[in-house]
Amino acid sequence: ITAALVLDEKNRAVMAFYSGLVMLAFFVVFFSIMQTLDYESPSLPFILLPVALISLLIYSGYKHKDN
Repeated sequence: ITAALVLDEKNRAVMAFYSGLVMLAFFVVFFSIMQTLDYESPSLPFILLPVALISLLIYSGYKHKDN
């Protein structure tokens, strides 16, 4: 929250882009490890909502990073 308040618009967009990529990578690794360790994977709607929101965050950061 503090970084979002003190950064200018361009750096805020870059932060959104890279933090979205890190979160997406975390979800991919997390769900793939769950399947290899024989844990029950969540249902598809549970997986789609976070991926959709993170994808929107990445798109928004990418779109505004050159402003």
